[in-house]
Amino acid sequence: MANKPKKVKKKDLGMAIVRTAKGTATDKSSALSMTVASVQIPKDTSMVVGVGYDAGEGNPTMTWGNRVRQPRVVQNALGVRCSLFVIFNNGATRTNDVVVEWDTTAPTAKAMFVTQIDEVRHRDYTATNSGSTTTPTSGALVSTTYAEQYLTGLFVSEGPSGDTAGTPVLGYTSGQRAGTTGGAAISNITIHETFKITTATEDTRSRKTGATARDWVVIATGLKPIYTVVTDLRVTVKEVVALSQTEADSIIEADLLSRFSDPYSVVVI
Repeated sequence: MANKPKKVKKKDLGMAIVRTAKGTATDKSSALSMTVASVQIPKDTSMVVGVGYDAGEGNPTMTWGNRVRQPRVVQNALGVRCSLFVIFNNGATRTNDVVVEWDTTAPTAKAMFVTQIDEVRHRDYTATNSGSTTTPTSGALVSTTYAEQYLTGLFVSEGPSGDTAGTPVLGYTSGQRAGTTGGAAISNITIHETFKITTATEDTRSRKTGATARDWVVIATGLKPIYTVVTDLRVTVKEVVALSQTEADSIIEADLLSRFSDPYSVVVI
């Protein structure tokens, strides 16, 4: 490496974490996939997809254009399942269908939501829990690491959309909610998104009160903010041995991040 910057500073760009609901979908059939159509995500923005479903052939994969993802977090208990997917769009603005798909056997009842979150990228922590009460909760307290973070709660219950959703507490706001109907209550699935944008570090959990008592699972996750580094000289990389451009970018990014203390981030251009 050569031409190491003489001075590095964090530039305040007036960062603001903004959440935008992108839509929901439900299905109660033998279909192997479920779609929220034409989801547009701008550059440097994260997309969070929550999926709730009953017993089926394992967990789904999620596709958005040419991006394919396995679940980042899964909770499976009491015959109720929930998967969390996260994609960070570091390219130009793109518009694609968000499709979740099972392999060979589809769960009968399934529901999903898609949310865009500006100015966040890295997942910081995750907590999961399950139960069968009127007060679903993600369980133990988890400590956030940044003043400004985006927190998501994914509540999945084995009941129809007509159930009482319950009220988010501990500063969370009710977001998108979708569920199936018809037949016995336990033949349905409902997913409910809650969210919170913090202004200080805290010990937190996702919780609701007053919900219809059903078997439920909860995933709570936090996304770290994006910060920008400004340097007075660019860093020159003399040589990187890698099998692909993607691998080379990863090596370069890891090297640059190792030089400067967190929470700096690097964009390879």
